[in-house]
Amino acid sequence: MWSYVYRGVLDTLSGWRSTGDTTTQPQTNKTEIERYLSERAVHVEAVDCKAVIEGDKEQLEKAYKVEREQAKSIENDTSITLAARTCSSFVQRYGFINDSLTDMEETFPIAFSILTYKDAAQVVFLLRAIYRPQNSYCIHVDKKSRSSFRDAIRAVTDCLPGVFMTSRSIDVRWGAFTVLEPEIVCMQDLWNHSKTWRYFINLTGQEFPLKTNYELVKILKAFNGANDVHGFDPNSAFQGRWRRRLPAPHNLTVYAGGVQVTLSRGFVDFILHNRTAQDFLNWTRRIGHPDESFFNTLNYNPQLRVPGGFKGSLKEKNAQRLIPFLSRRKNWVKTSGVPCPGRKVVRQLCIFSALDIPFLSKQPHLFANKFYQDYSRVALGCLAEDIFNRTRDETLGRRDFNVSYYENIPKIKDKLTF
Repeated sequence: MWSYVYRGVLDTLSGWRSTGDTTTQPQTNKTEIERYLSERAVHVEAVDCKAVIEGDKEQLEKAYKVEREQAKSIENDTSITLAARTCSSFVQRYGFINDSLTDMEETFPIAFSILTYKDAAQVVFLLRAIYRPQNSYCIHVDKKSRSSFRDAIRAVTDCLPGVFMTSRSIDVRWGAFTVLEPEIVCMQDLWNHSKTWRYFINLTGQEFPLKTNYELVKILKAFNGANDVHGFDPNSAFQGRWRRRLPAPHNLTVYAGGVQVTLSRGFVDFILHNRTAQDFLNWTRRIGHPDESFFNTLNYNPQLRVPGGFKGSLKEKNAQRLIPFLSRRKNWVKTSGVPCPGRKVVRQLCIFSALDIPFLSKQPHLFANKFYQDYSRVALGCLAEDIFNRTRDETLGRRDFNVSYYENIPKIKDKLTF
């Protein structure tokens, strides 16, 4: 349904590197990089993705129909394992970009954790969209996962420099500490793996980027050390999760919020090596849904002076406006006021389909959640095609990314971070 146009002529760029402004590069170099990228293109054959993104009603209806007709897995776990047995052909087949492409990206590596439990093909599709060799990727496979899935992920990580499985595997149980624990394991593994990455972003295997790696770097540079962590007023309805366990250590005010985060390296250092952070981590073992309180509480207690933490108060009027959450775009249909056009809702969360693409393409968020490969095939394909096209145009200097929105977020502009 979608295809990778990849012939594998070039494995490196022969020393070519873009500064982000390719207008000053020799034409031969621009031709070489254009050829390199064209060999890694993603194209959805069944629909016109450009028209889908622009909201063309006819193409949207067609895309949704195709998505329903082809609601099946792309490949099973065993086929991914077999494909990855020969790494060179695996990288060629899936069109991984194995060059940093620009100086800016090379000098600003990002660390990712990816928590997974099924569907190796969808994990590969996500990895393909975000992979760059200067970045670091830690993949946690749930201890309950099938051996065929674990074997597939292991084979994939063996083929991609900078991608590795966690040092230990956790039996993840919803609502328990075991949801947070893999994130901490990945943080420690990433910390040990590389001393150069600048920001940490946590993902699951059912998410997909809305921004290219080039755009992610520009956004994170605009963050200027600030963290992106969701948080609610401490007097929210979520208090019941921890009220019976109060007081929290070190007189911390406990906050709730989403588990998806974008954290400065300094914050990760604080989490791993600060005694207060470790005491609070141990305390969260006894509360409900600690993954939705741990990062949030540390970020919103200003007395901790967490690197990139928020200095203000969530109790202040319009506090939520001051700190828009950008790490993830979700559609909680009961509270968002945004329809779920495909009408597939799981635990109040819209599962994105091709009909959501015009909406998602206009969002400022870094990633979107959630996609099911057997339901969201055209959506994933069109997003991947658009990510690739923007990557190509940014690398060749045909397109730039304006970060003024991110620079003018009050928490950034007004230096409300440590």
